[in-house]
Amino acid sequence: MTEFEYYLKQAREDLCEIAQVYTVEEHRPLRTRIDSLLIAYDQAVAKALSIYSVVNWLPFKKENYDQFAEICKKDRCMCLFDDGTECNYNDEHPMAVMTHFREI
Repeated sequence: MTEFEYYLKQAREDLCEIAQVYTVEEHRPLRTRIDSLLIAYDQAVAKALSIYSVVNWLPFKKENYDQFAEICKKDRCMCLFDDGTECNYNDEHPMAVMTHFREI
């Protein structure tokens, strides 16, 4: 889990903890708004994470080798090849040159 994903998860848990103080029977309008907010939040997080993963490719160049090694150690590396193929670092690689990588 990236730092960004952890932050989003923690923010949602904090909001849920606050919402638990208000019972549905006694605070129906407030709980309805909180539930709607949580649904919208989950949708926004899903969208943000999909955008985040698209723009986070790093070029497979010498200046990024240390970061590449760290991501591979955590078994969280996705590779992009010059033929357009994407695969996990531990999967079988195509007969192509790796051009980019990212953390998953």
